[in-house]
Amino acid sequence: MDYMIGLREMLREGGGDLSDDMILSGDGYSLDLAVHEKESWPKIKELFSRPDRPTAIMTSYDTLGEIVYLAIERLGLRVPEDVSVMSFGGKQRRGAIIQRLTSVVIDGEDIGRRAARLIDEIANGQRSIHDSEDIMMPLGLSDGQSLGPAKDC
Repeated sequence: MDYMIGLREMLREGGGDLSDDMILSGDGYSLDLAVHEKESWPKIKELFSRPDRPTAIMTSYDTLGEIVYLAIERLGLRVPEDVSVMSFGGKQRRGAIIQRLTSVVIDGEDIGRRAARLIDEIANGQRSIHDSEDIMMPLGLSDGQSLGPAKDC
């Protein structure tokens, strides 16, 4: 949900909008990839059958980005010529599709190290378990090949 709030905020700043009927929510979908793909296909197909079909898709995680990427091609459209796809995921980019997918990335190994340090600090009394400090994690970008040129909305 936080991704959606941030995305909508930035779209509004740029003069755009994102209606609820253009959002594919992952709520209630199976964690099994094949089942998830089958469950999300009707909504993806519906989105792309609209006269105002999306020209860009942002997904909240790489697996959904891959599902959307494949669905777009299944519909006879091309990534990135017809539709840009961007996701959010880990720094490790293994696999044929995920390497093509443009993604905002975070270093999972770094998260693990920072989490271990925090646990150690709490265990050694250097930090309260109720500490509410925000810890900023750097984001990166995996260029991929799934972003086309900006299109007029």
